[in-house]
Amino acid sequence: MKEDIKKLIAKIAGGDLESLILVAERPKTYREIYSKVKERRAKGDSWPDIYTTDIYCDDPQSNEIMIRIVEEEIGGHLKDAKHLQAYTDISKELIKELEETFCWALEYRYSCFLDYMLTNGAKYQELLEVEPQDFRLPEKWKGFLQFDGKTPADKNISVGYAIIFRYSIMESSFCRPSLREIAEATEAPYSFILEAYKNFK
Repeated sequence: MKEDIKKLIAKIAGGDLESLILVAERPKTYREIYSKVKERRAKGDSWPDIYTTDIYCDDPQSNEIMIRIVEEEIGGHLKDAKHLQAYTDISKELIKELEETFCWALEYRYSCFLDYMLTNGAKYQELLEVEPQDFRLPEKWKGFLQFDGKTPADKNISVGYAIIFRYSIMESSFCRPSLREIAEATEAPYSFILEAYKNFK
C-alpha cells in the first residue's frame, strides 16, 4: 500500500474532519449537517433530541456525523454502542438503533474511502489491501451493505459494492460498460464482478 494512502487512512481513523470530507459522498451536504448538529450542541440541545430529529436511521452520513461529534466531545474513540448510550443518555430502549448508528458510521468511512480510491484509479488488489479494521470495523458486521438483510458485510462485499456503485452497474446496460469491461478496468476477476452484480441487483 502506498504511503500516502496509509497516512490518509490514519487521519480518517484518527478523526480528522477534513480528511473525511475529502473522501465523503456529498461533501457539501456533509458540512451542512455537521455544522447544524454542532450549532445545536453549542446551544445546549441534548443528544436524545438531536438523535430523533437530525440523525436518520437510513442515512449513514448523518450517523457518521453524530459519532464524529460525540468523539470530538469525549476527546477519543467510542468503544461501542453501550459507550455511546452512556455518554449521550439516549434511552437504553434504543440500544439496537444505537448499535446500528455506531456500525453505520464506521462503515460509511470505509465505503467512502473505497470509492475515493476507485475514483483515483485504484485497482481491485489495491482495494483489498484496505482492511475494514483500519476503520475500527470487525471482520464481519451488520451494516447498510447487507444486500439480503441477513448476510453480514465484510471486505469482499464492500469492495464489490464500491465497484458496482462507481461504475453504475445497476443502471441500464446502455449507460454503463459491460461486466467484463468493468472486470478488466479494475483488474478484478470476472467471477467477482458477476457475484457482486448478482448480490446487489
